[in-house]
Amino acid sequence: MTASVRPSIVRTSLTALALLGSAWAESGVTARDPKETIQRLEQEQTGVSLTGKAISNYERAALSGDSVRMGQPTVENAAFTQAEVDLVARPSAHTQGRLLFRVHQDWSNYYEEGPNPLTARWFDFNGDLLDGHLHYAVGDYRAKHSPLTLNAPAPELIYEPEIFAQTRQTAMEEFFLGENRLPLQGLNVAYGRDSLPGNLGVESDVAVARLRTVTGSTSWLHWTDDVEKLALTSSWKLQVLKAVRFGFAQSYIYDDVAASRSKNNARALASEKLMPMPLYEDDNVNAFSLDLDGARILSGPFSVSLETEYAMSNYRSSQDTLVDTVDFVLQDKEVANLDGTALRSVLKAGYGKSGAGPFSIGLQVGYLKNEKNFVSDLAQSPTFLGRRILNSRTEVGGPSGGYNTLDALYNHRYTVDPITSLSNSEQAYVDAKYYNGTNDWYRAPFLKNSYNFYTTTKSERDALAATGALDPHVQLIFPFGAATPNRTGVTLDLNAGALSGAVEVSAVYAGVKEVEAEQIDSLTAVPADYTRMGGGLKVNIDKLAALAKPLVVSGSYLQDGRKRAAFTSRGVAVDAEDFKTAMINADVHAGIWKGLSLMAGYQSIQSNPRIDSLGARTVHPGDLRQDQWALGLECQITHGAFVTAQYGRMDFDEAVTGTKFSQDITSLTLLIAY
Repeated sequence: MTASVRPSIVRTSLTALALLGSAWAESGVTARDPKETIQRLEQEQTGVSLTGKAISNYERAALSGDSVRMGQPTVENAAFTQAEVDLVARPSAHTQGRLLFRVHQDWSNYYEEGPNPLTARWFDFNGDLLDGHLHYAVGDYRAKHSPLTLNAPAPELIYEPEIFAQTRQTAMEEFFLGENRLPLQGLNVAYGRDSLPGNLGVESDVAVARLRTVTGSTSWLHWTDDVEKLALTSSWKLQVLKAVRFGFAQSYIYDDVAASRSKNNARALASEKLMPMPLYEDDNVNAFSLDLDGARILSGPFSVSLETEYAMSNYRSSQDTLVDTVDFVLQDKEVANLDGTALRSVLKAGYGKSGAGPFSIGLQVGYLKNEKNFVSDLAQSPTFLGRRILNSRTEVGGPSGGYNTLDALYNHRYTVDPITSLSNSEQAYVDAKYYNGTNDWYRAPFLKNSYNFYTTTKSERDALAATGALDPHVQLIFPFGAATPNRTGVTLDLNAGALSGAVEVSAVYAGVKEVEAEQIDSLTAVPADYTRMGGGLKVNIDKLAALAKPLVVSGSYLQDGRKRAAFTSRGVAVDAEDFKTAMINADVHAGIWKGLSLMAGYQSIQSNPRIDSLGARTVHPGDLRQDQWALGLECQITHGAFVTAQYGRMDFDEAVTGTKFSQDITSLTLLIAY
């Protein structure tokens, strides 16, 4: 539960500071907004700027409970100093290069670690042409086209407590996630212009991105593979009268068989037998969209719009087979060739502007129908795959094996350790690199994190769903985002505000079912139904009572459910399922004195997961409760410098199997932004 503050980082450069005084005089900008002036000057002036943040953190997680195995470590300490350095070089007013790198020093292994190398986290070269209408980026970039073509799905919560939301944001930032934008690497070119003759506007985005290839029968998502797969993406939009927008988006993922086969051939030769070969998987998606905006027709505070997207996909997989046992010749043969479609339509209507005026309300009604064979790798790859984080080396009994949804959602670990026989950081971690006997004390970064930015294939996602690797407490209805295959139904989101945003209310509903019945082992089940309902309330008491310091309270309740009737297939009877999971959130954030603030949060997940194996014909529901609470003090020492102290507790209690364990978490963080 590492604390992390999100201060506004003032970007400074020698060039900008030198010109600041004259810029105020020339532009008429007053001394009350130097931040905007510095940012504007940095965008216009050449030179080098250096920004970032430095963090010193200590965290202690103590594991306890009847289900914890005796004689194993029950305390995990994390202590480190870390600097994120964001270096931007501008050779001209319209081009720049950016390098983001990290320096990390673990206190616990300081003497054995020695000098710590830099870790480059982000690199790109980008710029503008044609008076800023054409933008290009080479290297790392983030992209989002539409929910059906290019999107990064992530768990969505209602009024998440701030003290927890900060830690989740920190974990996601390890992979540059946020705003459903997918980090990619390659060449990206975008063009936009909204003032063409005839009241026309155009937008386009074209990219060629690198993706990882497969290794073995299943490519583990946290492994860094050799890059062989390529993704070609494009998005084209034509706007008419600023009221109608026609769109077309395309994505094509190509697995280079010739390049991948060299690894497969060498692997098979080394074993002197034909091993199971990985699938070569290609994915092609073409989507058409129509957006209507009633702003030019309606007057006053009313608004209405309609967004519709229809996508068609083609998925093809092939696999190597041995066709010549003498010369050992491999040839790929087709395994599957699937076509699928997806439809998504959202009607938005509102009154007033959110956060302003005496009253505002917004309503979104959505309809979707995604066929079972719809495949869109760049939109269906889950960015969250839950795993144990804190005290993950300690064995815990019970059906969950020590896994806790809240631990996976909010915690993460980053260390730089010497590589010996196994990683000192996480012996049970699947990515542990083995010592090869030639590179003693080589240092490498290791992550324990449930988030990722990797593009999965259809076979990998099928395996995730079949093996229960997706967490039903946060990934039940749409585990692969809005493009989740085999779903049809309606969704509803209602948001209202009053008194200039002092009071906010939200409500959500979803009624979704499977388009086709899924296979359970060799049995054909009946289609399942999914439901969601809930809501939340947020009150800014400081605005209502005209307080000098912020005082905000919020709470929410969200219940997801999955029902499948009993059925008989091939003479085998299978029990009905009725899974429900409900999450409660409560949050308080109060300013106390000057830069001192109090944060408090509580979360509870109540569910009835099956406690038998996934293939069991008789369903035995459990009684599970997962809770966490935390208290924290945040003190702003000066501008850009914060100290945060937190204490909290996570509890796991499954009544049917008697599984109980808890974690007490203490943390102290110093953050300095520069």
